[in-house]
Amino acid sequence: MRPPRPHTPAPWTVTGCQVVSADGKVVGSCQDPPDARRSAAAVNACEGIPIRDLEGGILADLFFQCGQLKHPRIAAIMEKVAPKKKGAGSAAGKC
Repeated sequence: MRPPRPHTPAPWTVTGCQVVSADGKVVGSCQDPPDARRSAAAVNACEGIPIRDLEGGILADLFFQCGQLKHPRIAAIMEKVAPKKKGAGSAAGKC
């Protein structure tokens, strides 16, 4: 079996609605520039994390552990993305 091809090199940048790889190839295009920015930011933030770990939920695990810290920025993000317990106003469990 042939080894998997590595993903397109980062960092990814944005030109209008197009997402461009480090080697100058257009890797995607979106209808709106904010969507392109979000795509590039996500890829760049995950650089160095193996795909199998991303698919296995490592970011949710790491995010949950960071949520144990009492950092205001992390707490604000946790409030937006973490599932809520019924009747509770705080984040609970894994994302």
